[in-house]
Amino acid sequence: MLPAQQGRGGHGIPLLTKPYRRGELARMLRRCLDLQVDFQGDPVPQPYSVQPDLERFLRENPPAKT
Repeated sequence: MLPAQQGRGGHGIPLLTKPYRRGELARMLRRCLDLQVDFQGDPVPQPYSVQPDLERFLRENPPAKT
């Protein structure tokens, strides 16, 4: 790490300074696990399932009988 960067977190990168309590560490870990960011600190889209949307669409628009 370059001297100018010591003690500074990058944009969007959580930083926990010492000394810290166990509760603070637990909250920071939970935050880091819940918030996915890329190496630049930008949010990463969460995967989702389209299955419920597909099932709703098929119920509302049943296939035509041929």
